[in-house]
Amino acid sequence: SNQKGSGTYSVAADGAVTMQGFPDDAGQAFVGVLSSSGDLLVLANTDEADDQFVGTMVRAGFSYTARDLSGDYQAVLYGTGDAGATREAFLGSFTFDGRGGFTYSGTSSNSASGASLPMDPAAGAAYYLNSSGMGFLDFGSGDILNVAVLDGGGAAVLAEITSGQEYGVLLKVPPASPPAVDPAAEEASCFAGGWR
Repeated sequence: SNQKGSGTYSVAADGAVTMQGFPDDAGQAFVGVLSSSGDLLVLANTDEADDQFVGTMVRAGFSYTARDLSGDYQAVLYGTGDAGATREAFLGSFTFDGRGGFTYSGTSSNSASGASLPMDPAAGAAYYLNSSGMGFLDFGSGDILNVAVLDGGGAAVLAEITSGQEYGVLLKVPPASPPAVDPAAEEASCFAGGWR
């Protein structure tokens, strides 16, 4: 349903945030943290056992395309299963091709069985981003996660609320740095070999 409203918030020097006034929870305070860049806000409300909330807000202002979500990302996802009684977690990696396709691999575990199950790369998985950096990941198996990209593609947050409830974060793996070069050794190598 459509919602509108207003509220109040405060931000402490260490980035801690308190927000109050959401339409469905006017009497409850949400707490969270603001990133040092001011581009990402993570909020949570865990006061009531049967009404827990975790959410993120990403600053608008960039213009994104599929190319901005590309390369290798480390991933952490956490949530509940379809029945809501089990807790599930995923640790692994995603690779995005910058053209709307992705693969992933990692290990999934849940509180019901305690088992850790390897996750195979998705077949036919695809993703879409609009210009605001919001979009979705379609795993090709009926599972779809909402995604919000931030920091020019340096990170992304994920959420799924259609069957179970899952939340996660993707952090881009920086490219490998070239090996450090010792200037003295490099200069000496210029004179290696035979000379006349």
